[in-house]
Amino acid sequence: MNTPDILILLATGLVSGTLGGLLGIGGGVVVVPMLIMFLPHLGAGSEYLVHYSVATSLATVFVTNVSSTHAHHGRGNVIWPLVLVAGPVAAATAMGGAYLTNYLPGEIHRRAFGAFLLYVSVKLIRAKSASDGEASEEAVEDVPSKPMAAAAGSAVGAASGLLGIGGGSVAVPLFHLVLGHAMHRAVGSSAAVGACAAVLGTLGHMLSKTPTGQGALSHTIGFVHWPAALLISVAALGSAQIGARMASRIKPAPLRRTFGVFLFFVAWKLIL
Repeated sequence: MNTPDILILLATGLVSGTLGGLLGIGGGVVVVPMLIMFLPHLGAGSEYLVHYSVATSLATVFVTNVSSTHAHHGRGNVIWPLVLVAGPVAAATAMGGAYLTNYLPGEIHRRAFGAFLLYVSVKLIRAKSASDGEASEEAVEDVPSKPMAAAAGSAVGAASGLLGIGGGSVAVPLFHLVLGHAMHRAVGSSAAVGACAAVLGTLGHMLSKTPTGQGALSHTIGFVHWPAALLISVAALGSAQIGARMASRIKPAPLRRTFGVFLFFVAWKLIL
């Protein structure tokens, strides 16, 4: 890679880390599209392009989410009883999702997930009261029933393993709208659960058979392109802390609407 390539990857890390800390999304929704555009420049063929992008993105998600979790924990925004239930389930399903990426029709799955995000984004943008999804600052702090927490973790892990994202696109709406936690705490807890999912999800992608021949990238383990993953992660490490500090200074309603608008554009790109 030359200097412009390195700068592009570092800039991607800065943006993804800030968004991960601010909105709990792990940055994958930024990293995956960027890698899809960037990796062909390094020689990735169309047959493996999405696999490389998803796997490499998920490897960066762990660093971003751990950094974001640390910052949110210091501000009391991580609901650890919820994380301890949802996290292990998310990790297991992420590894299964990583394995399934080689077999599921990517086009159909991408658009179906985009439709789900579109629905969630509208709910987040339009919610005006507690009955319509606005969790107050006195929102429930105890972990919900274990089946509910496990179901949430399963959804987060599947999205993480299959799409290379931190799971926040699923976790934040579930923790906030369904389980009733305040937005700041939903974001912080989402980062922690996403970090759990990223560990085994990345391992699953690493255990995939490394492609060879035309269209295959060098410097990979399985489908993870480590030079890109490391550069993005280094830049994301500090910017995730900045994003988390920004999140603690923003009132819940504007943060929720900001996240909803962001999800709307992500969903639109997935559906098209």
